Parts: sequence; structure tokens; C-alpha cells
Amino acid sequence: ATFDLCKTFQPHFFMGRDPEDHIVFVQRPGFTKLYIIPYMTAEDLLMHYCYLMEYCWNIMEDRPDQTMTAILDLAAVKMSSTKEMISFATTYVKMMSHHYPQRSFKTLIINAPTWFSVIYKI
Repeated sequence: ATFDLCKTFQPHFFMGRDPEDHIVFVQRPGFTKLYIIPYMTAEDLLMHYCYLMEYCWNIMEDRPDQTMTAILDLAAVKMSSTKEMISFATTYVKMMSHHYPQRSFKTLIINAPTWFSVIYKI
């Protein structure tokens, strides 16, 4: 049930492969369904991402030197939710760096709101 909640909470998916054969993973935090929060914790969501990465690196792609292109689609991100988003993103990046070092090829940020550059500089 937690898997389905996490999938509903924040849309994310494996999109396929980029032209250089890296797995492409898309996250869309602006479409987060905040009404689900009482039913799950940030730890639930982190464990969900661990599950996805284990699936990715053991089932979808088992080459130990393979890396991923991440796309962070910030369409519909509201300034009012940035504090929580930054807090979770910081924890997520630490977890990914600790458990999956050297698996990131590049991260693309798309559809960023105009005010995002101000927060990004902080």
C-alpha cells in the first residue's frame, strides 16, 4: 500500500533512455498531492525511492558503471511549498549520494518558475 501512496503522492517515472543510453528518471514535485501526507512520512517516501533505485540498478540495468539522467520537472511548483521541498530534497540527495555514489550522469531542471533562480542561489 505504501508503494501506491508514494506513487500517488509525487508523480515520478522511468522515461526510458537518453541518446547516450543512460536511464532517464523524471520527478514532478509540483504535482505533489499534499492531502496524502497524513498517511505517509518522509521516511516512507525515501524508502520508496530506495526501492525504485534498487529496482533500477538490479533489474532494469545491472551494469555497475551505468549512470542515470534525472529530470526534475518544476512545473506547478509553488513558492509556498519550497521550504518542505528543499528539506526533503536535501535528505533525498544525501541518501542517493550515500547509497548510490557515482550513479548520476546529469540532472536537468525543467519548467522552473521565474522565482526559482533566487532560491537556487541560497
